[in-house]
Parts: sequence; C-alpha cells; structure tokens
Amino acid sequence: MVFPKVRLADLLILNPDAKNYQEHRARIGEFSADMAILELPEMKPVLLVLSDSETEGRKKQLADRFIKSAAEAAGLPCLGINTSKLPGLEEIQQLLLNNGIKIKNRGYVNE
Repeated sequence: MVFPKVRLADLLILNPDAKNYQEHRARIGEFSADMAILELPEMKPVLLVLSDSETEGRKKQLADRFIKSAAEAAGLPCLGINTSKLPGLEEIQQLLLNNGIKIKNRGYVNE
C-alpha cells in the first residue's frame, strides 16, 4: 500500500540505548518521506520514495541525504524519483523490482 508524505518518526524505531538517541529522535521527527510503500497486513515499511528534482534547493538535498542515511541504517530501501522526468509504468515496475517489490494483480509481493 502506498502512503504519501509519511513522517520518518512513524516508520523508524530507534534503539533507546543508542548513542545520541535524543538528538536522532528529534531529527527524525523533523523529516518525512514523499511516499512510503508498506506491506499489508502488518503495515511494515518496505520502501521509501523521495522526489528528486534538478531544481531542488540545498535544504531539500540535505534533508533527502539525512532521510536516505536514516533509512539505510534501518535496512529500509530508499528510491529517488526525478520529478522533472517522471518514469513510465514499465520503468516504475522495474525500479520497484530492483528494490525487492514485485507487482501482482494491482498489488505487490515483497520478496
């Protein structure tokens, strides 16, 4: 299932014993993914999608870099989509497949 504009704090669980836990928790609370794909019925996050643009500002680039880093640390794949040149259906399916998500009958199977 695809959800737009999802806060990282709703997707990632931090280890309270981790170094700089409070700082990381505060930073994660400031950011959101442009889209998140969650696996049903558990609502488990399987992929974050960030919109990339050739004209995006420095602040957005830094935010996206942080989101990608946090997702990577959590073992969650992160996919950038260039909004200046949107991919077609076949390319989107291939991008999802490359990230372990198979499309099946208007749904998907995570493998």
